[in-house]
Amino acid sequence: MNDELDRAEGLREVRFPRSSLRFLAGLEGLEISPLSPLSGMGNAAGARDTQGLLAELEGWTGPWQWAIPSLMDPRHKVALLFAREGRALLGQYLFPDADASGPGFWASVAGDELALSGPWTMGEARVGFLELLNLGEVTDSPPARLDLTSPQFRALAAFLDAYRTSFLARDLVRLGGEPDGVSSAEVVGACRNGIAVPNPEWAVSMLCMLVPDDFPPRSEDSLPGLLEELVRAGFLDAREAGGGAYAPRGDLARLCRELCRSNATYGIVTQRLDSSGGLEMGILYGWRTGEGIWLVNLGGSGERELAIIQVGPYPMTELLMEMLPEKGEYIAPEDFAMETPYARDRLLSLLREAKPPAAGPETCMHCGAYLARDALFCRSCGKAVERAGETAARAVDAGEKPSFCSYCGNKVRPGAKFCRNCGKALK
Repeated sequence: MNDELDRAEGLREVRFPRSSLRFLAGLEGLEISPLSPLSGMGNAAGARDTQGLLAELEGWTGPWQWAIPSLMDPRHKVALLFAREGRALLGQYLFPDADASGPGFWASVAGDELALSGPWTMGEARVGFLELLNLGEVTDSPPARLDLTSPQFRALAAFLDAYRTSFLARDLVRLGGEPDGVSSAEVVGACRNGIAVPNPEWAVSMLCMLVPDDFPPRSEDSLPGLLEELVRAGFLDAREAGGGAYAPRGDLARLCRELCRSNATYGIVTQRLDSSGGLEMGILYGWRTGEGIWLVNLGGSGERELAIIQVGPYPMTELLMEMLPEKGEYIAPEDFAMETPYARDRLLSLLREAKPPAAGPETCMHCGAYLARDALFCRSCGKAVERAGETAARAVDAGEKPSFCSYCGNKVRPGAKFCRNCGKALK
């Protein structure tokens, strides 16, 4: 859990290597839910420490026994994305039940590990996010509203990134003031950069995380035409004298000024599986400035009408109460119970019965790349694949003393740069 979120009494945190999580996701008899963070973990090098995993999970008692179904088969998920001044919070609360009345667990992926902390309640999740927004420092500005289509909003996001870039460039060379406008080429460049270099502080990058389908390949090609649409809709002024630059108008100009002075970017995605397996989903995106909260509901799909509105602290609090509700009567974490095939004891039984992974190289000894099954040559570096038995036999014939990987203990051939088993660079 990020330190910026309040830590509750009795909170604990554990970390899993990706290789162990891959092993969990591959257990026969269990199907990982599409809401689970394990479904998107992908492949990972590393030895699967089954005994260490068993020892860890055996200690998950009390409320923590619900961490396993929450991780592998969450019925309610709240993903939070928050970025400000070079710091980012990216993770998700996972609950075992659809009403989120059971113990929740915060999951975040960093490098080769997944960190899991808890137990949390939905109320604590909401309070933590409200504290991140720091609504006490937000003034109650007059309301504003900008109505757009979803493609126009995509273009507007790229325009905002280009405008902020121009503002920061002026500030860097001490020119001061606001940009006269930004060109179509600058908007296209901001879109490409936001897609290629993920940074949740910028609009295009954050939207690619929240609604990736809104940014299909070569989506930047449509931006020049969409900018002209924004001119006709009254959001932009086209300034031919400035080399075809576009300048914001009205409430959009106010949004640009606020974002350039100070802002925090946020996104909330809620997903809930009902009793019939149907998915309920909500997506909220926006900016927190000193003058107010700007937000847009990104729910729905395809071509849709969107509205960017500015609200004060109280309407934003009420909206979060609706998005992150505590349903029904409070159930203490130690008293929570539900029927689930992902119960801790069943998982432990499956782990004890699981067969060890088949022998054979998984990564190239020379470059560390993944190898296809029964490959003779590495597709990455082109060098011949060497099996453990072949390597050991040659070492004995040559009178060489076999060496071992300091990470997983696997035998490695003399001169190898990478371990064939865990893929780590050899010391």
